[in-house]
Amino acid sequence: MKKFKNAALIGFTGFVGSNLREQFRFDGEFNSANIASLKDSTYHTVICAGIPAKKWIANQHPEEDRKNIEALAEHLKGASIKRFVLISTIDVYPSPIDFNEDFDPSEEENHPYGVNRIWFENFIKQTFPIHYIIRLPGLFGNYLKKNVLFDLLNDNCLEQINPDSSFQYYYLKNLKSDIAKMIDNDIRVINFATEPIKTSAIIERFFKDKAVGQKKSNTSLYAFRSKYDRLWNGQHGYLYNADQIMRELGEFVATNRAKR
Repeated sequence: MKKFKNAALIGFTGFVGSNLREQFRFDGEFNSANIASLKDSTYHTVICAGIPAKKWIANQHPEEDRKNIEALAEHLKGASIKRFVLISTIDVYPSPIDFNEDFDPSEEENHPYGVNRIWFENFIKQTFPIHYIIRLPGLFGNYLKKNVLFDLLNDNCLEQINPDSSFQYYYLKNLKSDIAKMIDNDIRVINFATEPIKTSAIIERFFKDKAVGQKKSNTSLYAFRSKYDRLWNGQHGYLYNADQIMRELGEFVATNRAKR
């Protein structure tokens, strides 16, 4: 994939957007403060990482969440965009176990967070003929502000961490190369599925000194897959295996500790 020309980023101040800014050069940058100015703009490529990622807020206030997403959709209708890349979430699936891209979650019962985001995915498909949709799992990388890894690094709510939970993690450092591979292979919807890792394994490897789980939360299990694993030299439906993710987690943890 050649470098983006005449490209814009929506959500440049967020977690994912901040990482994208470090990996790509954008001619336009938008967030909630200036998104109205996108109307009547022309861009070859737009990457959107601007959908709110606070799941608990969306589920508590579903109508407000939907209204915010629909407002973004209205702004997009007024812009001329040739290619649209949407950063979405694996939570569009009603259950994060075994589904790959062949399963359509549009008509499935789900929490408001997932329902509202699959609505936006479908809006993008209908509005932009050249579109690419990336469904991300749990994340780690620069500017991390939440999740189990953040809590372990910052001694935050350790008593609520459940060692038996199993999550899929994606290193945002890989976004540029993975977006390029997706576009080069014209993959329109992809799950950035990684092999699940138990929280207990992460604690054992990197946080042996942490006492966790005194008031542990319910066990969470994630194991969604991708049919494009072979393009990433992966297998069993995972683009990255557990060994790769653990190595990347080690790099991330070491970098964070060195900053303190």
